[in-house]
Amino acid sequence: MNRSPSKFTVFVALLLCFMSHSAHAQDAPIRMAEIVGKAYHQMVMDLPEVPGAPVSGKTTIEVPVGMAEVVVVAGKDTLSTVTDGVGAFRFKGITPGRVTLSMTNDTFAPFSESFELMPGENVVIITRQMKQELEAAVVASEAPVMTMKGDTLVYHAAAMNVQPGDFAMDLLKQMPGVEVRNRQIYVTGEAVRRTYVNGALVFGLDPMASMENLQADQVVAMEVYDERSPEEILDGVVRNKERVMNIRTKDPVFSSMDLQVRAIAGADQHAKEDGRSQLRYTAGTNAHFFSELKQLSLDYVTGNVGMYSSNINVTPTTQAAYLENTDLKLGYNRYWENALFGNAFQAAYSLGRQWTRSRSRQLQNYFETAGVPERTVDNEQTSTGLAWNHDLSTSYDYRSGRRFGLSWQQNLRLNRSENGQQTGGQITVDGGTPMLRDARVHGENRSWDLDESLSFSLKGKKPLPRISLNMHLGRNNLDAWDLDTLASSYSKRYLTKAGSGLSQSYNARIEQLLFSRQEVEGQNLRVFQVQGSYRFAYSSQQKQQEAYDLFGTPSPLINAANTYDFTYASLRHVLDVRTTYHRRDISFSAGVSAEAERVTDNERIPAFETTDKVFYRLLPSLSVMYKKVNLSFNTMARIPSVEQLRRRVDDSNPLSLIAGNPDLKQSITYQLTFSKNTVNPSSKQTLNWSIQGRMETRPIVSRMTFFPQATTLDDYSGYVAVAGSTLMRSENADHGYNASGNLTFSSRWSGPWRVTTQVSPSVSFRSTPQYYGETLDRTREFSPSFRASGTLFPLRSVTLSFDISSAYIRAWNGIGSMDRRVLRNRLSLSSNVDFLKNAFFTGNYSWDGVKDFDAGSADSNIHRLDLSVGVNLFQKKLRIALSGIDLLRGGSQYTVTMGPSSMTQVWRQVYGRYFLLDISYRFNNTGNNPLSVFGR
Repeated sequence: MNRSPSKFTVFVALLLCFMSHSAHAQDAPIRMAEIVGKAYHQMVMDLPEVPGAPVSGKTTIEVPVGMAEVVVVAGKDTLSTVTDGVGAFRFKGITPGRVTLSMTNDTFAPFSESFELMPGENVVIITRQMKQELEAAVVASEAPVMTMKGDTLVYHAAAMNVQPGDFAMDLLKQMPGVEVRNRQIYVTGEAVRRTYVNGALVFGLDPMASMENLQADQVVAMEVYDERSPEEILDGVVRNKERVMNIRTKDPVFSSMDLQVRAIAGADQHAKEDGRSQLRYTAGTNAHFFSELKQLSLDYVTGNVGMYSSNINVTPTTQAAYLENTDLKLGYNRYWENALFGNAFQAAYSLGRQWTRSRSRQLQNYFETAGVPERTVDNEQTSTGLAWNHDLSTSYDYRSGRRFGLSWQQNLRLNRSENGQQTGGQITVDGGTPMLRDARVHGENRSWDLDESLSFSLKGKKPLPRISLNMHLGRNNLDAWDLDTLASSYSKRYLTKAGSGLSQSYNARIEQLLFSRQEVEGQNLRVFQVQGSYRFAYSSQQKQQEAYDLFGTPSPLINAANTYDFTYASLRHVLDVRTTYHRRDISFSAGVSAEAERVTDNERIPAFETTDKVFYRLLPSLSVMYKKVNLSFNTMARIPSVEQLRRRVDDSNPLSLIAGNPDLKQSITYQLTFSKNTVNPSSKQTLNWSIQGRMETRPIVSRMTFFPQATTLDDYSGYVAVAGSTLMRSENADHGYNASGNLTFSSRWSGPWRVTTQVSPSVSFRSTPQYYGETLDRTREFSPSFRASGTLFPLRSVTLSFDISSAYIRAWNGIGSMDRRVLRNRLSLSSNVDFLKNAFFTGNYSWDGVKDFDAGSADSNIHRLDLSVGVNLFQKKLRIALSGIDLLRGGSQYTVTMGPSSMTQVWRQVYGRYFLLDISYRFNNTGNNPLSVFGR
């Protein structure tokens, strides 16, 4: 084992020597691009009458558009010029790639379009109409929802239902192929990385900011295309293109100011402990300023209706715990030149306070399996918690041209929490006498974490390496006690104190472009590159704990199994080589990573046996993209944790023992994915499908052993397991695999209702190795599912939305102890109606249902209904609403979970069903002055 790491070190040293030599092909100059253009207006004129001619005709002449400003945004550069007397203009020395060309003139309609600029001369012809002609034009047919311009997909706002007070976000739900989930926009299945406004990042780098703050009546079209990543433009290393969106507006947009104020008050149907009504409230403000070079943000909220932001789009929710929270978020971004290139400074601070109270009952039924008898655990629990957190993050990026780049990031987190828990219940084994439990838990935790990251790169005539350094420090201090007041029970009755631990990690990475060749084939650019990198990562975590049996005789006795002081450490070396080939319609990338990772455990108390293991692995990867078809192959490794490797027993609960296994090996996962996206603008349809296969070798699974009587464990220093207890430890199985397929069809239907729908059927099959007691078997799961969603507009003032999903799950094993068939259904309906000019009504209904065909008592149905009625005043800036939350439930929530050998039923008290008076005011203003003090 000592010789292998030395060979690995020599291999790393040889590669670093090779990386220090430059690649001769990099010296070849990249051919620049230029734009040669002309702008003109087509004017139709009557031909003069000619004697003897049968009919007088018309002719079209071209009138040059002179004195018009033309702007080109190319990467970090913004170039401008003015058309001459014949409407001609020219730009030279532009880097090939995606550019945005725009033209403005007082007489003619504005023009803006993005396209791929090729090396050499690019000819651009712009034809414009006069503004008066556009205003007098009569639209003879319905505007198209989406069109294609080369590789750009364009969504047209004129074909969508736009209501007064709507924002760009309201347009997304009407666009086929567009989906928003978890504050992320997906177009034909791929995430949007940036959102431009007329070619500029007016709202910063958050793609959702423009959607939430740009008014819908300003939007003309949304263009979706793929562009080179900013990192590729800076260092020349070819990467996958990134999906972005450009919003074209009626008027120029250089800045935006948005201010929201909100106050909510009401009463809960549940009374407090003193019998008085439970007050429900929330108050806060939300303010943002956006421009291309500066963004400021403030969000403050305090209340007890489950809202962590005062944004007017956030609605009150029901909670499985009573919650009081206060949150403050501050943000500041400052850019020089633009947000993607040049210098940048960012800072953000957040403060949070949260107090919770919850009550629940949990009933767990463990079925009889091989070697393990039937068991029942019935607990009732009341919990309270208080938590404070502070988070400060800052970053600074500096780039001097393209020859030097530096990036620094810092994040500091401070946390403090207190929690208490009271549990009463019983444990029954094989129908025997119940073992009672009445426990009290109290814990206090104080922790801090600091992250520092620094990376810098150099670039000259020869390729130079890029270096990244990262550091993490943290400390966790824990004081807690867990007391069982019944000495007759088998539950935990320990005092835990002086729990603390310092965690630290250090990472370094060096990347080098080993070879690069760029050639121009006609209008296409072909690139072939080889890149190498080496990185190492060291991390350590100190863990300390003292545990005492408070019922020890004659005085509290130390519990050796749960008293420890050790340091877990991991040292990882990774050597990576990657080859990339790219041309217009195809992109190919293949790589391999050689990794060695050493895991050690420096035990001080108790010093029974230390852990010292080295894991080696070779991980290949492949990615091919050709004409919207993607094929990828990846490998991943999972090594066991130090707790899974340590030869010790954790008896925090003497009936549920957990032990380590020093013989565990790492597992390797192989994943193959095949996908394609298709867009048909003429039929307003998109189609995305994907197939994925995954196999894991030597997966790590849990094995349970039941002890009907007191048993001495020789492998764990003679530890004695009490009668009726179980021992859980990890083992390596042979293999596991799963396969899945997904199809997503989205369409926009014409007609008076303008319906946008999305249908997504999918199917998956999984085979997982699993121990049933002492028997190793396989759990197989087959699950077809279906989801449909849509938005329709039966009237201009009425919006209806629906989301339906259904999944059938069949799970079984070979030994016949499990054969489950479960149907899960979800339905949500929402409506918004404007009536009587300023009044409105909204309704939201949801249903979650679980049907177990093999265990009728496991069925679960959860219904929720929210209704709101109110008025919008001052062009929808002021909103006053009376809302009823959770009108169908309020009281308790029942859920059930089926496992391979168990069923868990949970009843949680729901702190819901309350009525609120909601008053909010929103001021939003878009600026069109490019020289405003805030904007520049």
